Order: sequence, then C-alpha cells, then structure tokens
Amino acid sequence: MNHSWISPRLALLALVLRATITTAISGEVDEFSKCVVLLRGQEMFSVNGVQAEVWLKVPNGTNPVYIPKWSNMGTGFFVADGTNCFLVTAKHVAMNMGGNPLATMRLEEKEPLVVPLVTLTGSNVITWHHHTNADISLLKVQAPSQATPLLSRHFFPLELLESRTAPPSRDVPLTIIGFPLDLGANEEFAPLSVETKAASGILPDGNARYFLLQNPGIQGFSGAPLLAFVRPYSQGGAFIMPTVGPPKCWGLISETLGDATGGKLAKVVPAYCIAEFIKECR
Repeated sequence: MNHSWISPRLALLALVLRATITTAISGEVDEFSKCVVLLRGQEMFSVNGVQAEVWLKVPNGTNPVYIPKWSNMGTGFFVADGTNCFLVTAKHVAMNMGGNPLATMRLEEKEPLVVPLVTLTGSNVITWHHHTNADISLLKVQAPSQATPLLSRHFFPLELLESRTAPPSRDVPLTIIGFPLDLGANEEFAPLSVETKAASGILPDGNARYFLLQNPGIQGFSGAPLLAFVRPYSQGGAFIMPTVGPPKCWGLISETLGDATGGKLAKVVPAYCIAEFIKECR
C-alpha cells in the first residue's frame, strides 16, 4: 500500500503518543471528541494476484489522485488503564476492516490526522483482541520511541467506564459521539453527537449482555462511546442538578435492532463488559 500521500504527516506520529498518559476528563462534548477515532477499512483490488490501488489521472497529466474505496467504517475511542492504552471499538467493525485500515484522529486545532492504523501498534501488524461473546474488540496502543504530549488528553480513563451492572436511568440524557455515514472528520475533525436515553434494562444475548436506546443506530456509529455528561435533567417531575464532575461512559454502540414494521432501537454493550475485558487484556 502506497501511503506517500500521507508521508509529510507521518512525522507527526512521533508527537502522537507517549508512555505516560494524562487522561481527558473534561465534561464537554467537544473536549471528549479528542478521545474518538474514525476507523476506515480500505477495499483493495487484485491485478494478476497482486493487491492494487485505484488512482485517477487526467490523460497526459501529472499528479494523479488516489481514490479510496472504503470496505467498512466505524468509530473507536481511546481508553487508558494506567500506562496500558487501548483503542476500543465494536468487534464487527474490527473484524471487517480489511487490509490497510486507516485511523483519523484529532489534532489540537480540530485538524484531522489520518494515519495507517498499524502505526499505532508499535509494530508491523495489527493484533486485535476480540471478546468471545460481546461485540467488543481492543487494540493495544504502543507509544513510539519519541514521545510528546500531543495525545496526552486523548485517553478516557478506565475508572470513568461505568462499573455497575445496572443500566443507566431512563431519565438521564445520554450522548453518542462518532462518525455516522463517514461524516465529521474530513476538512474539520468534528464528530457528530446525538442525544438519547436508555429504553430498557440489561438484556441477555446468549452469554453476552446489552441494553437498548430510544433512538436507532446508523452506519458509522458502531463502536462509538455512549456518555452521560453532567447536566441538569427532569426525574419524576423534579429538576435534578447533578454535582460537577467528568462524564461517565455507559457503553459502546453495537448494532440496530429492527423489525418489518420499520421500528428500530440501538443496541449498546455495557461499559462494565468493556472494563472487564480491558483488565483481561492488560
């Protein structure tokens, strides 16, 4: 795969990660957007048994343009467990990335930084850890040898993943942050946010567990974090003003359940399942 189009930026990768992580715990949606990543799998073509790319070139012209074709896309987010750092996403996203997947992250001025996903691993291979039952995959993020704090606020601390096995209150507003339909990370890194509420308790899915949201999902939101920011809300006719604090992550968006009538509800993997899996993969 020829990544010459990105080579001027690869020098920035030495500025991206560091071994000791300062986590992002601000309560603002815009601040937390630093923790999310757009994941794209590139569809490759075969010419005489050799992988090939598609480029667009004007006859007798110069400077051909690479035309990527995405085989799959989704959202991921960074989580730090002490100095152990992970990229978290839905298993069905990770398993369908195809060859040469790309990760788009946010620089400080909301500029997108696109890098081959393998660059975040500190090696030449991408080794996903897939949960046996739940729709969760983890990729361990390794800091390069040179380190600066460019991503020092891009990791959500593990302790802010909700550890309770109960579902979120159906009165509390919840926010999904991600990249539906490949939107939100092109000229400016500005992931889309959708507010919703829980619609169910914890439900069984074989040996896995999930809960539902009032809203449906959409392609590209798979793997996105579901957050509860500290905001006022109504509960039983009372106006609740929570104390100030960081957001809580209640899970990740998995898929959309629907039927022939057109009704749809988004399915969420609870955060406690993610936290337990991270601890297993340290």
